[in-house]
Amino acid sequence: MIMKRTVLTLATAAAALAGAPLVFAAPFNPKDVAADPALVFHVDCDALRASSVGQSILSQQEVQDKLAAVGALFDFDIRSQLHGLTVYTTEGHPKDGALIVYADFDPNRLITLAKAADGFQGATNGSHVIYSWLDDKKKAKEGETSRVYGAIAGHRVVFGQEESHLAAALDVIDGTAPGFSGKKGLPSAEAGESILLEGLLLKFDFDGAGENAAIFKMSKSVRVKLSELANNMTATVRLEAADTNTSTQIASIAQGLVALLKLQQSDTNATKLANAIAIKQDGSMVGLTLSVPSSELVDMIKDGEKKEEEKKAEKHAANSKPSPENK
Repeated sequence: MIMKRTVLTLATAAAALAGAPLVFAAPFNPKDVAADPALVFHVDCDALRASSVGQSILSQQEVQDKLAAVGALFDFDIRSQLHGLTVYTTEGHPKDGALIVYADFDPNRLITLAKAADGFQGATNGSHVIYSWLDDKKKAKEGETSRVYGAIAGHRVVFGQEESHLAAALDVIDGTAPGFSGKKGLPSAEAGESILLEGLLLKFDFDGAGENAAIFKMSKSVRVKLSELANNMTATVRLEAADTNTSTQIASIAQGLVALLKLQQSDTNATKLANAIAIKQDGSMVGLTLSVPSSELVDMIKDGEKKEEEKKAEKHAANSKPSPENK
């Protein structure tokens, strides 16, 4: 599985390399994903911005100031020019994959910025040029490099951790390698429903993760969806097991985790979310559904941000107090 830090780094880099306008939307396109994904996630940034939660977040002055700062630095408006993000790995390479960024960009500006990066290189690959540069924040491990690889494919900027894997991703986009048919079951949208995030996990590799990963290790596949319908935000998780007995165990674990969440009486938002979770077992399938009014979720986010700011203020105040030795 692609490490969270790497994904965020690549996504930020892609956002920074955007420029001149094209106009298109970016719901999930299975044809851009390899036929044998181990993991695939897609964020529809256009749908996210149009959602009640997205609009509430964007309306905050602090958020606007941060976005303006990014825009001034990179000449990029994330509020309108970043349309979607797809990240996937394949069964053959479950830890290394591709990140596809759908955005309005000027190819010449992108290349100019890439050339300014440390250790810039370019290599022709069919009809594409694969660019690479050194990532100072990424430490090379045994058998790995600290290089980032990127290429332009139409209105997409494609990133990879390995040149060969990026080349394979470009083949899929060009149609010279088979794409994902979707038959393995990404969630579908209901009438009027706006999907903000959707994903599918088919091959799990937790690098020795502990008991918290048990619910996934017992599953054949996991499907997730975050959507909004009629001003109601819904998150669904569907876990498929090999048989009914295993799905019963998964349901029991899920119920136990929800019960623990309900015990966190000091966090009223956690308790409220836990009470809104419904768990249903149907044969070898276990479904978890969390549905709350978008307005309530917005209030929870604001409350969480307020508490986080209060913690920072308390920590700052504590660090500012003179120590007894200095009195």
